[in-house]
Amino acid sequence: MSWCGDQLSSGVNHWISIQQSASFKFRFHICIILQFLSRY
Repeated sequence: MSWCGDQLSSGVNHWISIQQSASFKFRFHICIILQFLSRY
């Protein structure tokens, strides 16, 4: 999950500057979904 960790930390740091990046939002939400599913 280190890739997801890097994506999430990068997202927090650069959220404002990236804003409307569709590819970023896609990867970000994929990580959120994976973390959610991994709890079950």
